[in-house]
Amino acid sequence: MSDTANIKLAKAKSAIILNDPFFACLMFKLQFVEDPTCKTAWTDGVRLGFNPDYIDELTMDEVKGLIVHEIGHCLSKHPMRRENRDHKKWNVAGDYVVNEIVLGAGYRLPQGALVDSHYGKMSTEGAYNALPWADEGQDGQDDEQGSDGSGDGQGSAVLTRTRGCVERSGIPRLRQTRTARRKALVRKKPVLPRLKR
Repeated sequence: MSDTANIKLAKAKSAIILNDPFFACLMFKLQFVEDPTCKTAWTDGVRLGFNPDYIDELTMDEVKGLIVHEIGHCLSKHPMRRENRDHKKWNVAGDYVVNEIVLGAGYRLPQGALVDSHYGKMSTEGAYNALPWADEGQDGQDDEQGSDGSGDGQGSAVLTRTRGCVERSGIPRLRQTRTARRKALVRKKPVLPRLKR
């Protein structure tokens, strides 16, 4: 990995850790992997692959936005929800939705990011169905990470609202299940010794 890309990634990760614990917690679950064969970055839900030359071209704010964008794909379970859908079209639909959340959370996206509030307000499945699409003529939408991944052929950065997620102040939060709420409410209180009066 180039030294400047390594330094930029480390600084961007530190800034996310210090300023945004929600995304930082999710970022710790990802393994960062250098992948010079892709144009920008990708994720398969376990790894975040990136091209070090592309990272070198971005500003620090754009690197943070790119990381949060890929976290958004994982948060929205895009790699797992694609099923038999067209990979390129699914990725574009996911980018529109994820980018809307990334921008709402106050991050900056790299130039060329796919942003359209019409698609961004939909679920990824809704955006996928609404997108006009022809396999040929979709310049720059390369299949960068294989059949399981969710990448961004345009260097875009996005995050989606789906079932199980609620957007509050631009930041999605997972809904708690009843069991999780009960466990949170039923916490053992520390036993304190009684003092004699």
